[in-house]
Amino acid sequence: MSAKLPIVVKLKYPVKWGQETIDSIQFDRRLQAKDMKGIPASHIQFEHMIKLLAKLTGIAETMLDEIDGEDIMAVMEVVQGFLPSGPVIGDSH
Repeated sequence: MSAKLPIVVKLKYPVKWGQETIDSIQFDRRLQAKDMKGIPASHIQFEHMIKLLAKLTGIAETMLDEIDGEDIMAVMEVVQGFLPSGPVIGDSH
């Protein structure tokens, strides 16, 4: 992905997290090799994408679990754009 950083994804459905409301997710950097440790090179699953998202944004996975399905898919598109060759998320059976 060659988009200019930071990339901000505005959430359609903000998430209340403790005393704060999360209404956007910001990406300040691209993926680095260290982010890919423990992530399979092919057949990346949804849970792997959540791990990458947490690493890229500094947001806890438990908070990411609370994001609406429509919003998480929009955010995942940004993460997927950082990956080479457009890997498939999930099983392709």
